[in-house]
Amino acid sequence: MQKQLFSLIVLALLAIAACTKKDNTDPAFKLDTPFLLNQADSIPWEDDSAVQVRFNRVLGDSRCPIDVMCVWAGLAEVELTFSQPGSTLTDTLVLGDFSGTSKTDLATFGVYSVRLLQVLPAPLSNVTIPQEDYVVKLEVKKSQ
Repeated sequence: MQKQLFSLIVLALLAIAACTKKDNTDPAFKLDTPFLLNQADSIPWEDDSAVQVRFNRVLGDSRCPIDVMCVWAGLAEVELTFSQPGSTLTDTLVLGDFSGTSKTDLATFGVYSVRLLQVLPAPLSNVTIPQEDYVVKLEVKKSQ
């Protein structure tokens, strides 16, 4: 009886494990739909896997920590690579107060544009965020 109960429990656990969906299993982005991308990861377009966005790294993060009062919001600069058949381009996008600079939160790659919507995690004072902990929220659009 104990062997049957043990077997039943093991089977139930295996079934639960098989049904549990992992995060980012075969991720693909959809046009006009925001998505998250981890640092050093790439994600293909759901309609053409040859079109991909890669979040290379954070070049700088001077955003105001959420546990501090600041007079300037600061900036987060991230490097992205956009690949499509026949070309691969790398550009820097900036989130925050970039007024008065040539920096922007939008990059154009041929007929595609990529907008930087958010950089996570939010900074805290006296805490250095390791590169591998960064996640960006992006949106890709296609010109008609």
